Amino acid sequence: MLGVIGGFHLFEVDEQVKNTVDYLKSYNIKELYPCHCTSFAVKAEIHRVLPLKEVGVGLEINCL
Repeated sequence: MLGVIGGFHLFEVDEQVKNTVDYLKSYNIKELYPCHCTSFAVKAEIHRVLPLKEVGVGLEINCL
């Protein structure tokens, strides 16, 4: 799988974040684009294991 874009709805670093990271790792995700409802602390925790990309208005993603 190339990547995932979306609001992860994760706010605190807890068991759910660990389970989410394990799940995403199992699919060999290349890039993650966490949008709304993902706290900075959770983004930092995920980024320790998987590559995160910043998301914002006007972002273009080219998958060539």
